[in-house]
Amino acid sequence: MTPPSTLDDARAALRQHFGYPEFRPGQTQAVESVLQGQDTLVVLPTGGGKSICYQVPALMLPKLTVVISPLISLMKDQVDTLVGNGVPAALYNSSLSPDEKDGVVAGLRAGRYCLLYVSPERLALAKEFGADAVVNSKDTDPVKAVHDLTHGDGAETTMDCTGVPEARVAAVRSAGTWGRVALVGEGGGPTAFDISQHLLRRQLTIHASWTFSAMGQAECARFIVDKKVPLKKLLTHRFKLDEADRAYKLFDTQTTGKGVFVF
Repeated sequence: MTPPSTLDDARAALRQHFGYPEFRPGQTQAVESVLQGQDTLVVLPTGGGKSICYQVPALMLPKLTVVISPLISLMKDQVDTLVGNGVPAALYNSSLSPDEKDGVVAGLRAGRYCLLYVSPERLALAKEFGADAVVNSKDTDPVKAVHDLTHGDGAETTMDCTGVPEARVAAVRSAGTWGRVALVGEGGGPTAFDISQHLLRRQLTIHASWTFSAMGQAECARFIVDKKVPLKKLLTHRFKLDEADRAYKLFDTQTTGKGVFVF
């Protein structure tokens, strides 16, 4: 097991990546609190060095640090500076091209980043596509949140589009009795389910590679029409028919796209 990081480690990272010999007043307590795994609220004046309070711990924590910021231009400036300082960071927002978004997703799956900047618009987009409620799995247990929203019944239909084994297990656990679970794509590895008596009594139907089935395609099309989902926001790429080979190769990498529309 890796020993927990100390303030001395944090000071070394501060000097190496940011060029500062010591933390400013208030930063030391904030960084120490984050490294100890405590919920931390930091209020500092403009120019007081708030970013350092999460950027330095991100270099030493074993998991990805997600920064949610509504200011896309500031987000880009911070990521450019971090990358220039040798910090593996990336951003994901509407300013990126489809290919750039694919590159970020591929980097996340490969574990190349310690910091990811995202904008709230990515969560708000789900509402625009017809979601009654949005649950951010970074903030709460998604299974508990779904059961709370459905008063303990579980969802009628759940879907996992990530292919991550843990997310697929969560999709199964979130479904209610006689519910359906749709698994999209091939996934990034095997998924193991605990077939308990409770799970068996729920009589779930699990659809693998759901969007490749005729039923899945029909339901997707029906949802798009019923919810009046704007296709410009739904489509990640557009190809002409003579580019079909390139489109298939991109789709087959599983880094982008979960369905194909032909016009």
